[in-house]
Amino acid sequence: MVRIVISEMMQKSSSIGKRGTTEVAKKMVAKYPKSLQDVIEGDVIGPGYHSLVKQLQNRLENVKRSTTPKIRKQKHRSDDSDTDEIPPEQKAAVQDTYGCINWNLKFLPFGETPESQEDKKEKLKKLSQMKDPNPEEVKQLMEKTFYTQRKDVNQGKYIKDLLKEWPFWFQELGMAVHFKKLTGKELKETFTQNLERNGKRLLNYMS
Repeated sequence: MVRIVISEMMQKSSSIGKRGTTEVAKKMVAKYPKSLQDVIEGDVIGPGYHSLVKQLQNRLENVKRSTTPKIRKQKHRSDDSDTDEIPPEQKAAVQDTYGCINWNLKFLPFGETPESQEDKKEKLKKLSQMKDPNPEEVKQLMEKTFYTQRKDVNQGKYIKDLLKEWPFWFQELGMAVHFKKLTGKELKETFTQNLERNGKRLLNYMS
């Protein structure tokens, strides 16, 4: 539903802001309160449409997200400090949105064609049906088909379609390979570092 609404809004205007999504959310909730209103145990939360506004805004940002790389400086954060520092010797890195370095690839890998990418994708599908597929083979195929994976994501394919086309994406190995290619960082290492840094704060907030 959110995808359809934003698609219709974008067709009418490409310069939609939060005010526009808020007005649309208010009208939708007013028309379908039982389905869309923010309600907990019978009580309306706030104006009743904040959740829908957030969903619309997130989808709008995804659609409008720039595919042009931006120059940003990598920030260094010590484990015991919340202050970001940029070492003088650290060079600026070419990054796409949300800290990614390979968000939208322009060209196929050297020596690859659409046909060879499709062959590798089909091989990955077959490997996913095996009980014990060779992890190194899976890793290499996931790395070589990264271009096509990103193309499918950036075209806005649904999760159910991505699961069908790229089954290893939803398993630890495939997820780690894609994350490394996308961000230049190791998934487990990044998760562990952030858990150590922010885990206690998160638990305190939730308790």
